[in-house]
Amino acid sequence: MEDNFDEDFTEVKRKEKNKNRLRKLGSIIGITLLILFAGIIIYEFIWPHFVTPFAIKDLNENIELPYEFGVAASEYDIDEGKSDRSDDVSYYIESGDRETYGFSGYPDYACTYRFTYFDSSNPKTTLFGFKVGDSMEKADKQLRKHKYTRGIIDESGCIYYRGKIEIYIDIFLTDNSYNVKDYIKNGEVISYSIEISSTDKQHKGYYK
Repeated sequence: MEDNFDEDFTEVKRKEKNKNRLRKLGSIIGITLLILFAGIIIYEFIWPHFVTPFAIKDLNENIELPYEFGVAASEYDIDEGKSDRSDDVSYYIESGDRETYGFSGYPDYACTYRFTYFDSSNPKTTLFGFKVGDSMEKADKQLRKHKYTRGIIDESGCIYYRGKIEIYIDIFLTDNSYNVKDYIKNGEVISYSIEISSTDKQHKGYYK
């Protein structure tokens, strides 16, 4: 009789322990799902609207132009009549200093344009401490210092990325070059272009 009682008591304790384990596991899963859901909400809806776009801010602070990347064209006195409109959502303005400025809109905000593109072969305009005429080695060092990742590079040019910013550099080789190391060592910057794209899935012109 006592043996049966002990066995029943042991079984009850075992079941209670299993229940406690299941409760703890359920709590952990619930908290994990809650954190994951909160992260998705922050990333999808809060981050694009309220967090400072660091990469764009860094870019604007390291190049002197009449416009700031990501800023609406309506903030500036721009004569669209003198622009070259390539499609319904973008137009370009060419200056007399061998520079081109591009403004882009979106299908659902077609009348809202932002400064998103710049092309230059002007040796007076400095980008991240380098300019047209400088060595590719200097340009590469400066861009990587500002957290840009080097992409495809060949004898004609090189692409750098940071987030949704793309910088393309046209190069002139001053000596025979056959690999990436030579392209960097012997290359000279002859022009560059900067282009940014929106990462806001709602297409409301927010950049990061």
